[in-house]
Amino acid sequence: MQEAERSERTSAAPQAQAGAEEKPAASETTEQQAGETTATAPPVIVPAEGKRRPRSKDGPDWLAVEAVTVVGLLFAIIARLNIQPSTALVPVAVLAAPGCGLLVTAIRKLRTLQRPGLLEAALSGAILALCHLGAALTYPSVLSTLLTQAELRLAFLSTWGLITIFALVLSLVGAVLGHLAFAPLRPVPARAAEPTGEQVAASDQAEAADDEQVTVVSLRHGVQDEEEEKAAQAGSALADSGGEETKRLGAAEELSAPVDQRSDEELGAEEEEQEQAEEAQAEPEETGATATGTTPARRSLLSYAIAVLFLALLPTVVGYLFAAAYDAMFVLYQFAPGPFPTLRLLSALLPWQVPIHIDLSRPDAALIIFSLLWRIPLFLGNGTMFDVLALEPLVLNGAALALLLLSTYGYETPEALTASREALPLPSWSHYLLLTALLGLGLVLAPDLWVFQGLAGLLQIPHADIALPLRTLRVLDPLTFSLNLVTGPLLSLLLALLLRWQYGRARAIQSRQAADMQPTARS
Repeated sequence: MQEAERSERTSAAPQAQAGAEEKPAASETTEQQAGETTATAPPVIVPAEGKRRPRSKDGPDWLAVEAVTVVGLLFAIIARLNIQPSTALVPVAVLAAPGCGLLVTAIRKLRTLQRPGLLEAALSGAILALCHLGAALTYPSVLSTLLTQAELRLAFLSTWGLITIFALVLSLVGAVLGHLAFAPLRPVPARAAEPTGEQVAASDQAEAADDEQVTVVSLRHGVQDEEEEKAAQAGSALADSGGEETKRLGAAEELSAPVDQRSDEELGAEEEEQEQAEEAQAEPEETGATATGTTPARRSLLSYAIAVLFLALLPTVVGYLFAAAYDAMFVLYQFAPGPFPTLRLLSALLPWQVPIHIDLSRPDAALIIFSLLWRIPLFLGNGTMFDVLALEPLVLNGAALALLLLSTYGYETPEALTASREALPLPSWSHYLLLTALLGLGLVLAPDLWVFQGLAGLLQIPHADIALPLRTLRVLDPLTFSLNLVTGPLLSLLLALLLRWQYGRARAIQSRQAADMQPTARS
């Protein structure tokens, strides 16, 4: 009997080993079939997501530089069409420099969120000044005067050198301020919300389920330990008693093997369920921590209005700074000072003025024209009632603000700015038009109010001990004052509407191209 049972066990062991070997073979076959299925199945092509802001390549953003160059050349050519130079020809490059840097930043934000584009802003400011310098050099007798008179050459080149330096630096300032004013806000920490009754009950149930799972696992581990001890005792008894104990040991092994296998499978399934439950529980906790740990900072309309007013008053502040540097240059080279105060320089921001014509048939007309190309302020006024060159700061600042609002308005976090799954919505019409009109009004309001009072001053020549009071010069009348207040907001609104229409058209074309590419990719 014992020999027969031993032979049966011996024959069953190879069968078990064969079955164990067949299982890996079957698994390998299944993996091969899965690999063949994966290889034969058509590849799943993810539709291209129309990214709203593709990362630009390293290097200068030449599009922004080209845009500023086109604007500068256009206004310089228009200004040169006037026989009498405009009073805005010399200082307008400095007054428009902050808007130049702001436009560079606005164009870059349409393409990338990295860096404000300082290199492009500096290059654009210098190009803007050189465009106006080229227009000044094309006037009659300018080159001959520069070649023959050393004192006037020093004054002319010193003035335009100072203009170029200020335009370069102030363009950098405008780019930095625009980048900071319209940068996304950082999320602020918020207080954790108190858990509700439902959340407390759910957490208690989860803890109770975890305790039950731990208890079940510990009990099953205890059963396994007891079975292992019984098997060990049976093995020792088998060594002492012989064949009968061997039979009992075989029976114990046969009984214990299914139990061990069953317990291992159940334990593996339970561990997987426990891991899934922990992951499911961790996701809401992480989401709640994100929601309660930080609160997205929202920028109100008032904060945007303050930033817009600050940018609108920047050209006026720049006018005072440049006037101080210009007076310091006069003292350094001992030039005769100008007969009127600094506010005459700010009149370059006003497109409507009272015209004062020059009799070009006079013998000294060429010298007067040359003086208008480097001396500021000067008592002479514009040749025409409407000065197109004074619109340059309005155009640069208005276009820059419109692009900044289209690309960044209403998105409080960097994650919202870099979202690529869906096209970000445009700002509301009311806020968009209100802010652009506010910029146009702020650009002309301060100089319009101050220049409207008239330009009066005292002509002082320190080295000659001369101090002469000057009569008031009226550059504006009530009509030109009102026209300036209307022209600034109106031009800003027209630019905003044009850029919004063009921007929406470009987005529609991109979305249509992306929709056309999806069926092609799937096929």
